Amino acid sequence: MLNIHKKFIECTKGNVALMSAVLAVPLLFAMGSATDFTILHRQKSGLQQAVDSAAIATNREAGLTSINDAD
Repeated sequence: MLNIHKKFIECTKGNVALMSAVLAVPLLFAMGSATDFTILHRQKSGLQQAVDSAAIATNREAGLTSINDAD
């Protein structure tokens, strides 16, 4: 019985499959996090662009051409 356990511990066949399975979970988590971050960054950029456009349009409607004109 001891001989079977020793052979099992020393066996290196299948290590690549085992390590691939173990590392798949963190890798998929990292890919999902990167995708979520990219989506959030694009949404934030789009909102910032909308706010900037609204500020420029408001200044044009008010006839302001520079920051100093607001005084």
